[in-house]
Amino acid sequence: MRVLLLVITLLSVGSNICLPAQRPLPFPALPRSTQTLPPDVSFCIVDGKFKNGTLKICEMGQGVVSGFLGHQRLFGIGSIWENAWKFFAKLPINTICHTHPKTHPARKDHFAFYEIERLKIPIYTTLQNIQQPALLVATEPFALFKHYDIITQRYPNLMILDDATKPFVLNKILTHLFFADDPELEKLRPQCKIVPRIYSPTLAREITDTMPAQRYVIKPMNAIKGKGIIFVEKKHLDNALNLILTKPQHARFKKRLQQEPFKFWTEYTKPFFLVESYEASAPIISNNKPYDPTMRIAFGLSHFNGTVNIEFFGAYWKLPSKALDETGSLEEKFKSRIKPGTVCSARVDLQTYEQIKQILSASMPTVYLKMIAARYNYEFLNTTRRQLGLGPYADDFSTNDA
Repeated sequence: MRVLLLVITLLSVGSNICLPAQRPLPFPALPRSTQTLPPDVSFCIVDGKFKNGTLKICEMGQGVVSGFLGHQRLFGIGSIWENAWKFFAKLPINTICHTHPKTHPARKDHFAFYEIERLKIPIYTTLQNIQQPALLVATEPFALFKHYDIITQRYPNLMILDDATKPFVLNKILTHLFFADDPELEKLRPQCKIVPRIYSPTLAREITDTMPAQRYVIKPMNAIKGKGIIFVEKKHLDNALNLILTKPQHARFKKRLQQEPFKFWTEYTKPFFLVESYEASAPIISNNKPYDPTMRIAFGLSHFNGTVNIEFFGAYWKLPSKALDETGSLEEKFKSRIKPGTVCSARVDLQTYEQIKQILSASMPTVYLKMIAARYNYEFLNTTRRQLGLGPYADDFSTNDA
């Protein structure tokens, strides 16, 4: 397996843009026998574009913090979670659930699990009677992870859902690096450059020369719910980069910086961000209008004794607010938007869903094993995060940066 260096041209294909000049750490290589890797269970999502049999993965994320409102509109409340509980029920260990409020779609009375309600006392005090190995599913993981060290020290046999994947799927740069390390996995990603938060007059040209595209997407490394994502035509890329990186004080620029998505960048302090080629899906028709949709796929991954299992919980198209033949901005026509009370999602046809499942079944187990190997190499994990300006991994547990 090829080694992925963090501080040279692997940051983007053909790029000469680098991380700070620190001693590079290679991605931990997979052991010859994956049986030596720790067990894990993760509930993941993928947002992607699909066209002519080709999937482009735009982002990954945690299923437990996803609302699945678009799926609920089509299939009813809780259908993805029902499939998730069926997946957990097949695991070789029991499942404990910490969920609140009672209306959370994760609650399914016909599944047997020990439920921990949110209490005013620390959650770890409610685990005192848990003696056997078990999976802890926290549907509000940020509150639980405040006590991560205490829980893992007191209950070494307690496995926390997403423990191996959370450090990586919540960060767009780290996610990208796991795919960029492998020529086959890299095909599943849009063209991508990781760029220092420093403007230069030649920056846009460097990007467009080495990553030709008609349109680009500018992304912060760790925002949620589409915050800060900018869609831009090639000819306007320099203007957009100049605006978010230099924050000019001219009145007309200040007005734009007071509006989203540009406003997000006035408080963005991370040293790097991403620029990707915009990838389109094959248009779908919804309400007699053509849309460029984004597909969300929910699935579970488990690893026990060297064996990886993947099961799919559901998929749906997320629609932008404007159709392709309507007048609107790039954001309105290309950025999916789930909004209650609107037509914001559409069903994925069975043939397309089967194609997606085949693609992810062939690729995600490898990505997953690489994440498990990297997650428990603490020198690598914390050094890599420090190079990206993220601080220690424990910082994630005090803020909702999913």
